[in-house]
Amino acid sequence: MPEIPPASRPQPRASGLADPALVDVVLPRHLYRVFTYLVPAHLQSLVRIGSRVQVPFGHATLEGMVVKLRSRSDPVLNSKGRSAGSHPIRLREIGAIADDTDNATPQELMTLSRLIAEYYLTPWGQCIRLILPGRPAGKPPARYQLTEAGRDLLGKTEGLNRLSPTCEALLVRLHRRPKGLSIGTLRHGASPSLTTDLSLLKRHKLVLEAAEAIQPSHQRLAVPSGISHHEMGSGVALPFIDQPEDRHPVSTMATAWWNNVLTAIETRRPARFLLQAPQPQRMSAVFEAADLILKQQRRVILITPEISCAEAFATGARTRWGDRVELFHGGLLPALRHERWHRLQSGTIDVVVGTRSAIFAPISSVGLICIDEEENSSLKEETEPRYHARDVAWMRAQLNAAVVLLGSAHPSLETMHVFDPDGCGMPSEPDITDSAVATVSQEDSREIHIVNLRETPYGTVLSDPMIAGMRTALEARAGVILFLNRKGFAPALVCRECGNTPQCPQCSVALTFYKQGGRLACHYCATSRSVPDTCPTCHAPRLQPGGVGTEAVEEWTHRLFPQARIGRMDSATSSNSKQASSVRRQFLAGELDVLIGTQMLCQGEPALCAEFVGLIQADAGLHLPDFRAGEHTYHTLMDAIAMARPARSGGRVVLQTLLPTHYVIQAVVNQDPTLFYKQEFAFRRALAYPPLTHLISLRVSGTGLDRTRQAAAYWVER
Repeated sequence: MPEIPPASRPQPRASGLADPALVDVVLPRHLYRVFTYLVPAHLQSLVRIGSRVQVPFGHATLEGMVVKLRSRSDPVLNSKGRSAGSHPIRLREIGAIADDTDNATPQELMTLSRLIAEYYLTPWGQCIRLILPGRPAGKPPARYQLTEAGRDLLGKTEGLNRLSPTCEALLVRLHRRPKGLSIGTLRHGASPSLTTDLSLLKRHKLVLEAAEAIQPSHQRLAVPSGISHHEMGSGVALPFIDQPEDRHPVSTMATAWWNNVLTAIETRRPARFLLQAPQPQRMSAVFEAADLILKQQRRVILITPEISCAEAFATGARTRWGDRVELFHGGLLPALRHERWHRLQSGTIDVVVGTRSAIFAPISSVGLICIDEEENSSLKEETEPRYHARDVAWMRAQLNAAVVLLGSAHPSLETMHVFDPDGCGMPSEPDITDSAVATVSQEDSREIHIVNLRETPYGTVLSDPMIAGMRTALEARAGVILFLNRKGFAPALVCRECGNTPQCPQCSVALTFYKQGGRLACHYCATSRSVPDTCPTCHAPRLQPGGVGTEAVEEWTHRLFPQARIGRMDSATSSNSKQASSVRRQFLAGELDVLIGTQMLCQGEPALCAEFVGLIQADAGLHLPDFRAGEHTYHTLMDAIAMARPARSGGRVVLQTLLPTHYVIQAVVNQDPTLFYKQEFAFRRALAYPPLTHLISLRVSGTGLDRTRQAAAYWVER
């Protein structure tokens, strides 16, 4: 994680010029430079560092941010790349100031965006957008979506033959984005006939045009009168709110850890602490630390990976601190996000709860930042700049002399490396340094029974121990959860004649077989097609499912337990959080006896809990071509077994695997994190992989293949 030198920390805002004649502006373009513009006389008294301004750029008008004020006689400007006797530089004027003086972007956030640009080797303009408010209220842009008829047509080859290639390409693009695409997005890479194609597709009812609905302003997670926090919001119980006696650590090491946290808060020094404990204990400690910060007239940022979790925590925080709490995340509609951004900037909010984008909340005097479930990959931004909320939190903490609490039941290797540089598997005892861990007493362990699938008949989906455990739980009406992180009926169709599988033409990966829908689909680009009668390669009629997915598990469960009420949770059955939450509630209410699903079971609220949990193929994730495959599998399996009740409450887990001696499987079965961390660190060290080293992904693109290849070879040689 990056350390910030004192020189990089923000200085008090001072214009330095009463009425600047020139300004340097950063624009939201992939360019590693700033642009200098003239300031008209009527705007010179209004422009500030951090002001958002509208400026001409080529034939377009862009909104950028002022990062420096200059006088007309600036020596740096006068010497910019000009030889003696050259003509004066002709500068263009800024057109308007997009915000008023009081709403200029905070200096701290500008410094933070620059630090992100430097650390992630990204143009500053790409980082500026992270700290800007959303679009203000206005007429929402139209979005184009695929209709049911359009989706059906994509699966019929004879229907597509009647469309032009540009219309077919347009349908494929819209199919990849179920929520639709705006006209501005569609224009990128589209043919000149886009408008004509859209009109034709709309006329044939293959595409519809819909406007985004704007939610009412001031949406609140209000507490209805007479209803406790256990009954509201997303339905998740928040025991840490009403149990102050449970917040204090009990062990000697945990007491020392808490004393270190108190010292950092009282001395107002930047510090990081790992809070390794179950979620109730984590949030109890966070809320108590937040109380201390608020007493210092400082502010708190609480970040979780999922929106549903953020909503639940915001509900609990509001019962404690009332209207001083605001929910802020990327899932808000632009108009509402814009409104909340300005409310945060007004200084009336002391606690911000949200997902990774909340780390850029425009609040001052931040004293505490909590990153819960810090190992979750959702905290990593997938587009440029590809920041991680955990790293940005530490940058911001250093700018504010704040405390960072990294919460997790099974921390990431990056975090463990910070607190355990030697890779011994457990953080060191707390001392006067920032490295500390709270060993709050863990929940009772689970009873885990391992089944070696190599000792079962070929093609076994549910082993005898798995079936016996399910039968016992069903007879007791205690709930059964079956976990398999593979969607569809099978990961692929395999030709028994030539061994080939139908692949996605865009992504070159095997298409997943969905038996219930009679289709093949790509999980990367959403390309879908009907199941072929013969192999596309050798034309033999011997295509068979290869492997099993959640659909197959559901089919097997129906055969074995025909009277059981079975539900399934994956992207095919629960395409949004509301549907997933509805399935969760049905299971917890006893309306479903068996719930089968992918990793979606472990995400969102309310949290699932059952007497029996079965892991169908625990080693499935270990075969992916990714050096983090072992770590991802470990985190996933630990989340899955956490859905089982503790052994003292009758909970039981059956884990099926083809690799029973693999260190990840052994660490999970024995519930021994030290075993996993020691072995994984040893592998990463031997192969020089992160977090022990840094890797840079360099992508070279261009319009010509030969020149692009030459450029790539040049960078390889360097």
